[in-house]
Amino acid sequence: MRERTQTPKKKTNRVALRIIREGLDEVLDSFPYSTWDHSERSGEESSGPTPTATENVVVASNASEALPDSIQNSDQKDENAGVAEEEGGEEDADEEDYDDDYDYDPFFVNPEDIQFAVDRLVSELMRQDSIPELKVFSAAPSLAEVFGMLFGEESQVTEQIAYFEELISGYEDRASIEDLREARRTLAAIIETLAPRRKGA
Repeated sequence: MRERTQTPKKKTNRVALRIIREGLDEVLDSFPYSTWDHSERSGEESSGPTPTATENVVVASNASEALPDSIQNSDQKDENAGVAEEEGGEEDADEEDYDDDYDYDPFFVNPEDIQFAVDRLVSELMRQDSIPELKVFSAAPSLAEVFGMLFGEESQVTEQIAYFEELISGYEDRASIEDLREARRTLAAIIETLAPRRKGA
């Protein structure tokens, strides 16, 4: 009776994994502030202005007071002369701002930056020739297809990245804030899963 031979396990593609880790970090950074979790927003807002910025304001104020009267009066005239020009242009600027904000929707954003970061990651993987299976593709595959090549089509991380891509796909250049928040949380979990582990940990 012939002995069954075990199929060797597929070696980890370290080069591709490194590119994916770095690329996913960039994708995470591409998310707009409105999609951050509340805890992240609180940490960012509590940081406040740096002491250096405050010190610069004080120094600038004291410096203007130390100027001779003749120079201060000259500066005041220049400022007054420019007020009329600024006021004349404010109406046009306000109209332009109104036009820009007219289509603003607080519940939807354009996911273009996120999608571009994902495309850039896939392009880098193809450029580096780090995954042999990518050579058969004439056009860039989805990130889920790339994960399927590396980790298996039925692996949990491949299912997660497919869900992530679905969330950021949007419709007509718009994606809901809630979908993108869920996408960001999903991506953060994927990054944590793929993070290097110390031996024995």
